[in-house]
Amino acid sequence: MEYEITFIGTDEKISESVKKSFELSEISLKKERELGQKQFAYPIQKNDSGYYFVFEFLTEPKNLAKLEKNLKVVKDLLRYLIVKKIRLTEVAEKRREPLKTEAVEKPEKPVPEKSPMPQAETPETGVLPPEESVEKAKTAIEEEKLIKKETKKPEKPEPKLEKEKAPTEKPRQKKPVRVTAAELDKKLEELVKED
Repeated sequence: MEYEITFIGTDEKISESVKKSFELSEISLKKERELGQKQFAYPIQKNDSGYYFVFEFLTEPKNLAKLEKNLKVVKDLLRYLIVKKIRLTEVAEKRREPLKTEAVEKPEKPVPEKSPMPQAETPETGVLPPEESVEKAKTAIEEEKLIKKETKKPEKPEPKLEKEKAPTEKPRQKKPVRVTAAELDKKLEELVKED
């Protein structure tokens, strides 16, 4: 199967280290491309830029595990991505062709020509003189403004938020008085004598 690996290294020598990993994994390279040095959007392992490379290779899926194991050991390899390359077959190419459909003719609707400034019509000439049409337009705008003001709902005043009251102190409870059993007996005798 055909695969492609894209990887980023800290320097140009990283491609040699990756090639050794391919040799150890018993994978042969088909094509090599250097994309050059590019700036990162964010630092990767304290690096602001890196050298990009793309290798194409043929291998069996079982060899990919060996390759990934060997790539993890490579020093100065910042990132890598292995993807399976897919070849387009004739069927896939046919699917890419646009669908051939017969165009249905739609009747064209006549588009009325609009003048840049609408003019009011009169029974005699069909069109008002420019001064009168401008005045009529101004009065129409003023009428619209009045209508909007009349239909505008009066704003309800926002309810005033009550100020948060500081929590009032709870009344202090009296501390229980300790009374001995002898004092309780005396009090009980007094109450019984009164009845």
